Amino acid sequence: MILGNVINKLSDSAKQRGHIPYRDSKLTRILQPALGGNAKTSIICTLAPEEIHIEETKGTLQFASRAKRITNCVQVNEILTDAALLKQQKLEIEEITQSTRSMH
Repeated sequence: MILGNVINKLSDSAKQRGHIPYRDSKLTRILQPALGGNAKTSIICTLAPEEIHIEETKGTLQFASRAKRITNCVQVNEILTDAALLKQQKLEIEEITQSTRSMH
């Protein structure tokens, strides 16, 4: 139920989102980085074809529909080696040096 509440809040538009109740359960607290963070998330929902499970299947499909509307802004985390970091910093220094020379 609490996971459903978190999914509802995350699937709302950004303007209406407000507070996301991750801390209401241990499960949502553990899933916080995957649900609202910098991650690609897959949710697998299973359904039962028997007629006695219709309500549960309907609820599962509604949950999956809400979860599908969640949008995360995924960014690749770069892990730079020391050599790559030094090279990047040298390039930045060169760019700054050239821009200050062009100002004079």
